[in-house]
Amino acid sequence: MMEKKSSKKIVLWALGGVFLLLIIIVVIYFIIGYKNDQIESKKKIDSVITSYNTFKLHIDSFNKERDNFYQEVMKDMYYEDLKNNDIKYKEIINNYSKTIEPLEEDYKVLKDKCVDVLYPDVSVNNKCEAFVIGYEKAINSYVSDIKKYNENIKDYNDVLEETDTKIEEVKLTIDYIDVDGDSILYERKHNHMEDLEKTVIMPSLRVKEIEPKKKKKKKNIKLIISSLIVIISSLGLFLLYGPFNFFRDFWITSAMTTMTHQYLATWFYNDEVINKILAKNHMVEVNDTTNPDLVNISDYDNKQTIYKNEYEKQILEHEEGALYKVIDIKGASYQGYLVAVYDPSRISIATTKYLGKRGEAITTVAKRENAIIAMNAGGFYDPDWNSNGALPHGTVISNGKVVSDYDDANVGGGFVGFTKENKLVLGKFTKEQAVNMGIRDAIEFGPFLIVNGKSSFVKGNGGWGIAPRTAIGQRSDGIVLFLVINGRLATSIGADMGDLTEIMENYGAVNAANMDGGSSSELVINNKIINHPVAAGTNGLRDMPTFWVVK
Repeated sequence: MMEKKSSKKIVLWALGGVFLLLIIIVVIYFIIGYKNDQIESKKKIDSVITSYNTFKLHIDSFNKERDNFYQEVMKDMYYEDLKNNDIKYKEIINNYSKTIEPLEEDYKVLKDKCVDVLYPDVSVNNKCEAFVIGYEKAINSYVSDIKKYNENIKDYNDVLEETDTKIEEVKLTIDYIDVDGDSILYERKHNHMEDLEKTVIMPSLRVKEIEPKKKKKKKNIKLIISSLIVIISSLGLFLLYGPFNFFRDFWITSAMTTMTHQYLATWFYNDEVINKILAKNHMVEVNDTTNPDLVNISDYDNKQTIYKNEYEKQILEHEEGALYKVIDIKGASYQGYLVAVYDPSRISIATTKYLGKRGEAITTVAKRENAIIAMNAGGFYDPDWNSNGALPHGTVISNGKVVSDYDDANVGGGFVGFTKENKLVLGKFTKEQAVNMGIRDAIEFGPFLIVNGKSSFVKGNGGWGIAPRTAIGQRSDGIVLFLVINGRLATSIGADMGDLTEIMENYGAVNAANMDGGSSSELVINNKIINHPVAAGTNGLRDMPTFWVVK
């Protein structure tokens, strides 16, 4: 018996050793791969910086010749000038045209390195963005200038007699360009008084370049790092394949609800395991459209002493004339804030002023809009969780007009917006239907949590995992509920769809919908950040395209 136990013990130790050896091999493999990737990335970054600096020199030459073109040719031009100075003008234009070829060579070098490419260094991304915009702006400015000059020549030739000598137009071999395919042609419209320096200095360069930190020398640092990697890897494997279902459910549901990061689940689990977990954690939305008649916006008595429950008391007890009230929200795994807005007519959608080009921080938008309250709204195109917040998913309606229309997020739900009667409407409409039915401000996102007082069915965590969350709802008395839940913190892991639905139910929402969550969940009141955002930007904020604001 003792011999069998010893043999079993030896086998277990051997298996443990093999397992540990495999972990070490995998870790070493990833370290080597990571190091090689870093070397390649550094070479590419260095190449971008060098090429960008050359591009700037060429832009300076372009600006100089263009300025000369305006001063000597286009400024106060008369027909007599065209006739008397044709040779001089053609020489100036020829010098101007010669600056285009170096820019086109720069484009050949930087195109594959910068167009639709993201780097870990923000300053390099900014240089690439400046290059794309600067190159496009320079070429389109040149085309616009030459076309304008040729128009002047054509007008001059038109007034000449048939026997008079006509002036030849400048041959133009290129046309307007759209490098990044955003349908925005910089400098297509001719502008004599353009500030030429703006050809390369774009608003996106507002982010300071990151200075590399000096490495601190420490004894045995490689050993410490290796040990930590082994420990973390072992812990990760234990969580992924251990006996506790909570983390596995959280990991799979969180990954599978994203559009671009499902590989985080498929790397570690086969389809059978994933489907089994998703079957235990899913959500069935209410298949209905909001009935606005269920909401009766009217004055209510904020001094009443009898309430249905503690939640109604928290909502209806407030200072006389108050526009809003902030209520602290706490649950088993989360903490957050519910804002009761008593006048829904003051709620609208605000967008970044660079819609389609880049987003803005919520604090910037709140300040510009003079918003008392601002909360993030719908989702946006966000590959690798590292986009600039330029393109909101779905349709965005502001003040009764469609201001953006991009691919849907495919997260359920549909239109979430306010009618001209200030009632929150949820439904799966076309943009034409939404505008025709009088929706004044809306975004498209989801899923819907409550429709006409009926809650969506949520099993497990709803298939969305646990994370920071944002939601919007409206009670039958018209009071609107802004909800923001903190997450990814030691004091607040986050909430799932069931938590959001329960909170909205408790506080009397007859219609409620989930908004973009995760690192997008943000709440600002009187220009102060109220929640704890977890994005990588300043104060945990990130640039986004759409916001609910109260003004």
